[in-house]
Amino acid sequence: QFKPKWSVTTRAEVFKDRNGFISGTTINENGDETGFELYGLSLGGEYKPVTNAYVRLETRYTSAAKDLEIFNNNGRLTNKRWEILFTIGLDLEKALSF
Repeated sequence: QFKPKWSVTTRAEVFKDRNGFISGTTINENGDETGFELYGLSLGGEYKPVTNAYVRLETRYTSAAKDLEIFNNNGRLTNKRWEILFTIGLDLEKALSF
C-alpha cells in the first residue's frame, strides 16, 4: 500500500501435481497421462474509494509445462494464457453493521 486508498500487489504461483492426485490427469502431446504443472505471475492495482469498497485491476500470466497444451486460444490449444481481470467489491459486514 503506497497511499491510504491505493495499493499494488504481485504474486508468483507454482503448482506441480505430476501424478494428478489433486488436479486429475490429462494426456500430454506425447500421448502420456500426466498431472498438471503450472506457473503463474500476477500484477494488480487496487483503489479504495471508501473503507468498505474497492476497485481492482489485475493481469495474470499462466504457463503450463511445454507438453501440456491445456488452454484454448481462439480454437488453438496452447500452454500459455493471459488474463485481465476487473473486479469491484463491497464489505457487507461493514456496510450493514453485522
